[in-house]
Amino acid sequence: MGKKKRTIWNHWTVITQNSVENNKPSLHPSVQCNYCSKIFDRAVPFRMQAHLDKECLGTPDNSKLPYTEPSPNTINTNIPISEINRPIKRTKLSTINNFIDRMNEEEQETLEFLLAQALFSAGVPFAFVENPQADEQISKATTLCMISDGWSNINRESVQNFVICTPKPFFFDATFSGKESHIAEWVANQITQQMDIISIQKFSAVITDTASVIKAA
Repeated sequence: MGKKKRTIWNHWTVITQNSVENNKPSLHPSVQCNYCSKIFDRAVPFRMQAHLDKECLGTPDNSKLPYTEPSPNTINTNIPISEINRPIKRTKLSTINNFIDRMNEEEQETLEFLLAQALFSAGVPFAFVENPQADEQISKATTLCMISDGWSNINRESVQNFVICTPKPFFFDATFSGKESHIAEWVANQITQQMDIISIQKFSAVITDTASVIKAA
């Protein structure tokens, strides 16, 4: 049983079958309006109904789609016409191409502490982080002071620290000492080697704690 055509076809006359689709007459033949000379080479129900509703002067009322009043639930009749027709203001989105983040001295000190803590716990040598400012100030200083002390990191490994003052203190190096940290000769050699990296003649003092092995060194 063929598909029943819409009532719109009652107001149009099929002129020709333009083509055959799958061995069946085309669903879009050429048609002519029953009330005027309008012809569509390819029948499309939507276009056919629009012609009857808006263009054809001889169309009877029963061929037109009934007019439906807009629902008050979907349209706010209190909005002024000027507001409805007002062009939409588009907000220009800003970009972050020129964004620059800054930190104060307190934030920088906190980040440096966290970085040092991460390097201590992982056993990463401090040469991993270069400090151009420290290198510049140490090279320009006429006299330097070496500060050295031994301690244990969170992995319970013995570490010997070396700090250079210009007089501003700069962390210079750290050596994993192990059991050798308790040998005075080893401690003395480490301090001397660290000063030789820069120039031992530039050092005017060495500061350590009062441990017996340090005193002996």
